[in-house]
Amino acid sequence: MEWEKKFKTEVTWRGEGMCILFYRNGKLVTVGCPLERGWQMEELSPEELFIGAINACMITTFAYFAKKLGLDVRGIRCTAEGVLGRKGVKYTFKHIRVSFKLRVSSESEREKALKALKLAKKYCLLTKLVEGNVKVEVEGLVELKSKTGGDVKAGA
Repeated sequence: MEWEKKFKTEVTWRGEGMCILFYRNGKLVTVGCPLERGWQMEELSPEELFIGAINACMITTFAYFAKKLGLDVRGIRCTAEGVLGRKGVKYTFKHIRVSFKLRVSSESEREKALKALKLAKKYCLLTKLVEGNVKVEVEGLVELKSKTGGDVKAGA
């Protein structure tokens, strides 16, 4: 069965190295041009939006599989960092690292969390789009409360 979904944004140039990105129902984000503004700006850069989109895609993909697995997640924090480099006149991301920190209630939930992490890494649409062009690393730390009240940590 073939399926498709259209996504649309509009960008208006404001000058002085800034533009406004409009999306769904007139919501907006101010975006700055780091090259024109010397990498010193308050607005989001397109590069931050890109890394943020990958981060959001990873966490929503994880949440989808966590729900399918019946995982009782007590807390999720996901950070993403991309390293931009320049070779000659070409800028490119050298690598992107996505780091999950998860909190679950039991050892059986920890196993489900590790499985959901693996599935998120495998099925995240945006990481698949950049695959082969940028190295994307996904790491996870799963914490659970032991019966004595201390934290137990396990990596993925």
